[in-house]
Amino acid sequence: MRSCQRSEGTTVSRKNFRTLEHCISYARARNALAFNYRTPDGIALRRNKGDYVSSCQILSCPDIGFNNMVNDTGYDYYSIYKNLPGMYDLFCTPNATLNDMEIARLKVTW
Repeated sequence: MRSCQRSEGTTVSRKNFRTLEHCISYARARNALAFNYRTPDGIALRRNKGDYVSSCQILSCPDIGFNNMVNDTGYDYYSIYKNLPGMYDLFCTPNATLNDMEIARLKVTW
């Protein structure tokens, strides 16, 4: 969990919930690897860049290396992965898993 931050990664689903537990259940039902959650302090009435602000934002992938993280005191970021290194060899299959890619090196002789 990253407090007072949210990921700007691709949001695949969003909904308003009054408790974190409901958001967690919603995320689990969708096999989410990560989500942003905001406490319900008048969220339904707030707007952000033309969109209604949702309390529970399900992300297509966790934020690898935290490259898409922004400071936002209203949100907390949650992921099933504790600490993801910003490594080039990790990639995400949305809503499925993180994979470690192995690249085979070919030895070429002339």
